[in-house]
Amino acid sequence: MVLPAGAAGGLYWLVEQDRNPTADSGRPGSWVTTMTSAEISDFAQVPIPAGASDVRWGYVEGFQDDTAVMAFRLSADAVDSFAAGLGGAQWKDAAPAPRNSALRDLRHIGAPDPSGVLTLRRGIFVSHQPGHTKRVESQVWLGSRTGIDPVQVWVYAMNVP
Repeated sequence: MVLPAGAAGGLYWLVEQDRNPTADSGRPGSWVTTMTSAEISDFAQVPIPAGASDVRWGYVEGFQDDTAVMAFRLSADAVDSFAAGLGGAQWKDAAPAPRNSALRDLRHIGAPDPSGVLTLRRGIFVSHQPGHTKRVESQVWLGSRTGIDPVQVWVYAMNVP
């Protein structure tokens, strides 16, 4: 069966809207541009320190679970107190890049690519949102290049059952 050109174009548009919904459309996978950095910080349960610079953030509405991403820079002096303030985070050396979905979302907010970082630590913790039944798993990466200040921080947080 051959579809008329208009029908084929309309079908392509529907499929494209499913794969890449427009921002603030409320459709699964759409980015919410009206969220503030404070709201993203609350969702992820990761505070943005007062001395942070180049703060970037994004929020994606999922079909069942939502995702928040943040990135910012801290001075090397502030990193240890920041990491200690993330209650219950388990820290270890990490592979050169976070999961692909996290990396893709971090690129969407214009954050530096973590794959070229020489020293990378990852901390993971799960928190409960007040008033919500779901938990949020937050992954925080701390990355630095030898002898370069400041340290880059990447945050990827997602609802988990």
